[in-house]
Amino acid sequence: MPRGIPNAKPVAKVRKDPPVKPVNTGTPYFQLINEDPTKSYIWVYKGAREHGVEYYQDYLGYLPVQAEAGGVRSRVGSQKKTGEFIEAMGHILMWVSKERAKEIEEVGADGQGGQVWADELEKRMYNSKAARADLARKQAFRSPEGSQYFEVESEKNSMASIPSGDD
Repeated sequence: MPRGIPNAKPVAKVRKDPPVKPVNTGTPYFQLINEDPTKSYIWVYKGAREHGVEYYQDYLGYLPVQAEAGGVRSRVGSQKKTGEFIEAMGHILMWVSKERAKEIEEVGADGQGGQVWADELEKRMYNSKAARADLARKQAFRSPEGSQYFEVESEKNSMASIPSGDD
């Protein structure tokens, strides 16, 4: 015979999620203390073939951080002697001025990219309702040979043609 009250509705359990924690809690080796507020820091993997230490130093203008008393350091790890480079988990800490970091973000390292370029590109794209409807109308094309392809014009005089693979 079942226990409890006859014809009783089951009681729904209330879901209780754990408290939200910071994302970076698993990597205390890369957390910094005593940061200089005028500098922008980045950890660069020393073994990287592309975008490694040479790229950041020679192209972007970053410099490796050397340990100094009371200076910036990793939250976890051995204390470095004055003049030693600050490293953690195969990475080296590098810095650049906040102004240079902002410049790289806004116009790119060479002055021909960054967020300004991306914003300008977005302005030239078809974003109006009429333009989106026009793009949708032009999606199913057939080539002179009869194969179907997809074509999109993202900016004036720039076309992308992708075969649909129905051949």
